[in-house]
Amino acid sequence: MVLTRSPASPHEISNDDAAADCGGGSMRSGAFDSVARSSDNRESLPPASALPLQASLTKSGAPSPLADRVPWDCAGAREIGFTIPKRYNASEVLFQNLAAGRGERLAVIGPGGAHSYAQLAADAGRWGNAFLALGLSRGDRILLVLDDTPFYLAAFFGAVRAGFVPILITVLTPPDLLRFYLEDSYAQTAVVEAEFCNRFATACGGRSPLKTLIVVNGEPSGKLRGVNVMKAQAWLASFSDQLACADTHRNDMAFWMYSSGSTGRPKGIVHLQHDMPYTHQSYARSVLKLTPEDICFSVPKIFFSYGFGNSITFPFSVGATSLLTPGRATPAAVFVAIAQYRPTVFFGVPTLYTLLAHAPEIRGADFSSLRLAVSAAEILSTEIFNAWKAATGLEIVSVSAPPKCSMSICRILLNARKLARQASGCPAMKSPSKARPVKRSQTVAKE
Repeated sequence: MVLTRSPASPHEISNDDAAADCGGGSMRSGAFDSVARSSDNRESLPPASALPLQASLTKSGAPSPLADRVPWDCAGAREIGFTIPKRYNASEVLFQNLAAGRGERLAVIGPGGAHSYAQLAADAGRWGNAFLALGLSRGDRILLVLDDTPFYLAAFFGAVRAGFVPILITVLTPPDLLRFYLEDSYAQTAVVEAEFCNRFATACGGRSPLKTLIVVNGEPSGKLRGVNVMKAQAWLASFSDQLACADTHRNDMAFWMYSSGSTGRPKGIVHLQHDMPYTHQSYARSVLKLTPEDICFSVPKIFFSYGFGNSITFPFSVGATSLLTPGRATPAAVFVAIAQYRPTVFFGVPTLYTLLAHAPEIRGADFSSLRLAVSAAEILSTEIFNAWKAATGLEIVSVSAPPKCSMSICRILLNARKLARQASGCPAMKSPSKARPVKRSQTVAKE
């Protein structure tokens, strides 16, 4: 099965843009450029810090929704029956579970602790109210430099529900690139793991807009000139867990990621409020077929779009549980987590599957809880496919798409059966001759 984007606009993006910016729209040259300007002059535009936020505000003070040039009644949306109200906020992916009576079900498990949906929603409410108390305006960006713990989910959903725009970046970001992200996004607030706090000492200064640094999972490592550094637990304690949802449009910015920067400076990838439910309905609902009884374990981290869907969008859309494991994912650590927490759906990449298949610990590992194994981002070899199947009894479902396309599902190729047939000497199964179009969001000039 091949899912592709259907032509829906005379303004098609170029091949270069498609390779770098296929994560639900993009802020190209300067990450804020295309909110207020056409993409045809992107190379000459100033960075985000030089563009006033007010340029993209409506008379009511709320950011204008971005123009989505893919029609809501395009073939892909009709095929999956996708519909969503014009006024929508992506935090509903979490909070809908309360309305569905799943508040007491576990949303998150792992070394960082177990949290029910009700507990996680309450934590998100505190984060959102705390962000509001900083005096931030609707649409302001908040930089998240976090590992996979419940703090990540609470801070993310709290920011989105309050009307702010979290930016998800890798914890491996060096100080010089961290400074670029701050200046490019004009983020005045950041949330960081305690062990990475010292990187901001180098990143801040110059044109850095950072005013507040919130530290989680440990103590702040020191003071920063001109920046208010606070410990999250103490700061959050005084805020209410009840947070009214911001009245956002379905095409408003929900969050950003950044491209890898393989063609220059990283590009801001903007995900809109409706992107999360769309990816669930266009991919996870029919491919993963999750239920509330599932436990999802994604070794790729949340700050990757692939890991974000695996750990947040897909399980939370059905009331399933997400297993979060911070730190470096060694084969031994992965096997221990599988044995201890008993996940039912496992997400990896070919490089990881290669390490696991060749690890000596695989001989005694217990995979009896797994019903599905998924791979993405790279080509999965027949050798590794066979080795994993021999060890676990599961055929890996390989999802083929560029790394930043997991959110917009630009192209999905499910080739597990093809690999299995090739391995056994049978003719490869042919892909359907007719590609299925899937709606894809683009960030373009504002309406």
